[in-house]
Amino acid sequence: MMNIKSLSCLLIVLIHSISSAQWISIDKYSIPDSPPNVQLISDDATSTIIKVDLSGFQINEFTANGKTYQSISFDSEGITSEVGYPEIPHIAKVLAIPNHGSVSVEVVEVGNIQTIKGINIPPARESWEEGKPETPYLENMLAYNSEDVYPNNLQELKSLLCSEIFVLQEFQFFPSGIHRLNRRFKQYHQLL
Repeated sequence: MMNIKSLSCLLIVLIHSISSAQWISIDKYSIPDSPPNVQLISDDATSTIIKVDLSGFQINEFTANGKTYQSISFDSEGITSEVGYPEIPHIAKVLAIPNHGSVSVEVVEVGNIQTIKGINIPPARESWEEGKPETPYLENMLAYNSEDVYPNNLQELKSLLCSEIFVLQEFQFFPSGIHRLNRRFKQYHQLL
């Protein structure tokens, strides 16, 4: 009898957690839970053009430390990890660049922007070891009281690995941002 009650409570909690995630469509024709679409538009010896299309994103509301947050995600993409700053999803792609080559990244065009008011994005947490308690959500007050949009760039480039032949570069695209002081979340439909 006790096992049936425990199982019932677990099912209720799981159903509640699944139902609290909400798909927000940017494109009225989008299919719920559609992943971002990253396309290679053109590629030659001097440039590569990549197009990123977003049809929507998930909002999941939860409470931690007595505060209600709305986490944002697109499928299985990455999130920012600057501890204490808002945890913003981004799209990351890795490319191998010839060892003596150079690379830069810039967003040359953006599509429609959707703005949602009243969003409280959780802060990125410090990493924790398996088996130890999760680290708490601690907001960097300077970051959360800033009038700037975070992140302040639509793109970033990071070197991951250098070898004698090539350098692995991670291209990060940030189609989302949060105006922290006014709690306005903005989402771009497309980056080029």
